Amino acid sequence: MQQTFNPPANLKDFDRSGNSGTLYAHWNSFIAEQISDSSADYPAFFNPLEVPAGTQPAQAAPQWTGLPRTIKRLVPNSIAAAAGMVEMAIPMGMRDPMAGKYTPPFYEDGTNQIFQGPAYRPQDEYLEWVTSRGADGTVVEIVFTCEGPEYWQHLAKDESLLVEIYKELVGDTTVVKNDLFFPTNVTWNNPNDPSGPEHFKVGDYNPYNKWNIRGAVHLTQPANTLGAEIKLAKDGTLLYGTPNVVTSDPDLVCCAAYGGINRMSDPAIGSGVNTQVRLKNKVSLRNPIGLYIRSIDQNAFSLADGSPFTDVAKCFQILRPAPADVTDMIVRAKFRIPDGITYKGKPLRVGDLSVNGEPITMGGQVADVITMTLYALAMPGAPQQQGVACQFRPCPDATLPSYIHAIPYGQPCPGSGISAMSSNLALVASELTTIGAPARQKRPRLGASRLKHR
Repeated sequence: MQQTFNPPANLKDFDRSGNSGTLYAHWNSFIAEQISDSSADYPAFFNPLEVPAGTQPAQAAPQWTGLPRTIKRLVPNSIAAAAGMVEMAIPMGMRDPMAGKYTPPFYEDGTNQIFQGPAYRPQDEYLEWVTSRGADGTVVEIVFTCEGPEYWQHLAKDESLLVEIYKELVGDTTVVKNDLFFPTNVTWNNPNDPSGPEHFKVGDYNPYNKWNIRGAVHLTQPANTLGAEIKLAKDGTLLYGTPNVVTSDPDLVCCAAYGGINRMSDPAIGSGVNTQVRLKNKVSLRNPIGLYIRSIDQNAFSLADGSPFTDVAKCFQILRPAPADVTDMIVRAKFRIPDGITYKGKPLRVGDLSVNGEPITMGGQVADVITMTLYALAMPGAPQQQGVACQFRPCPDATLPSYIHAIPYGQPCPGSGISAMSSNLALVASELTTIGAPARQKRPRLGASRLKHR
């Protein structure tokens, strides 16, 4: 059994640093702290490095797909239309297409002025992508990442190495250090951090920098973090509901309030963990802890004449880890038609294909047929637990019935239903055309609820 926590996918970037030993040690300490934090509150969660001798935990791998289920529930009639709502990065301070409210902007400390520049991709299933198009607008390439921002914050301790790897991944030699680090002290009211505003100092790594947004180096959506994955796994080890334990979604995810109730990832992870605990098993996450691309549906693609496209495996290229190191942990990939593949005598492009019957116009359509996973461990020995009282219950949207609202537990759904999201969609659609304009100047109220944003 390994005695240290390794980087996600056993990536070997640290080996390129003159301070590789320090980087590995800091990463191990960081994950160890995440695993042990508040461990007394989670008696059914165990440290994967502390398995008793002779015990071989069973492995589980909850799965979900990459296009946000939230946007599919809000735009239910077309995957292409739903994908279009989350295709572009959103500057901090603009309305999130799925939350229906503004994501807080960054502020320069001491001035109360908005710090322009940070942005994120509103793609919240732990998979994010950037779409490249040809001169005529046809999709030619989609780059996918599921690398957590925490790993890159640690990699940034070697600034020169960080710059070099950025150049390699985004394919641009003009990347410089100043592009990747904050030039001033800034504060951000992270919508997924209930502990309060997040502070970045001059010289701190900027996870929301322009090159990450352009090149999908790592995850940017505020809920897409390794810390969120670990916390969700821990929360899933509790039993929920009194006097009867709640066992199925959407009641379970609403009762527990351990993630985004309309997402596919959070309910899948939480329910998978919770099932093991109800079977009297203790649960953990496999080392190296990460979020991973598992596969792409090779049967979902077709040519313009409706015939199956059989070269999907040639188009789906794994970028990280290095090909020699790929096992069951993929953190970066791209989808592009290789040179030499033609259709009716012309070079074939991604946008010339259809996926599940719809012509590809958005990268999210391909994300929708990519399966994501994480690796959990289970072994006997979960202690007896009392159920935790439910916080919320589900209430379907009156206009979009597959979309779920969380209302306080014990309250009935309103007789007229809830229709809070449909009106926001028109606002979001109009604002998406203004991406790149100056961020809204009104400062949002601090301390808003985080539940529905996730």
